[in-house]
Amino acid sequence: MAIKDIIPARWRRTNDLEVRNSNYSDPFLSLQREMNRVFDSFFDNWDSSREMASFSPTLDVSENDKEFSVNIELPGLDEKDIDVSCTDDSLTISGMKKNEREDKKENYHYYERSYGSFKRVIPLGDNIDKSKITANFKKGVLKITIPKNAESISKQKKIPIQSE
Repeated sequence: MAIKDIIPARWRRTNDLEVRNSNYSDPFLSLQREMNRVFDSFFDNWDSSREMASFSPTLDVSENDKEFSVNIELPGLDEKDIDVSCTDDSLTISGMKKNEREDKKENYHYYERSYGSFKRVIPLGDNIDKSKITANFKKGVLKITIPKNAESISKQKKIPIQSE
């Protein structure tokens, strides 16, 4: 017997008609199918929890001559659920998303709660004026404006590009 003969995939290829027409069942294939079924059924029940656990809001960071601008989408949140803080080297945006659903009918009462937190950290340079940072929240979008300090604006120098 060659080593190739004990590989289950080879059994299916070489004896495909025999396997289909007989009562033979491949134990490895049966085990694989059962494991796939178990994992699929386990994760099917976690749809809402997976959605909350994977909550990572998208953000856009842009820069011009005078300031940095950060826009972060936070649908379904209120400003009281969001925390914005600035350290010497970074801007931190964190918060908690809560989802509660209740359904009452004559024969049953259904109540579901799910929670998920997020934290985004944006590294900053030395060229910002922390005392003038502003944050505005409107229609689920948080806009943070980080002005550059006067020294860094005056230190900027345009470098010409030469072609050869």
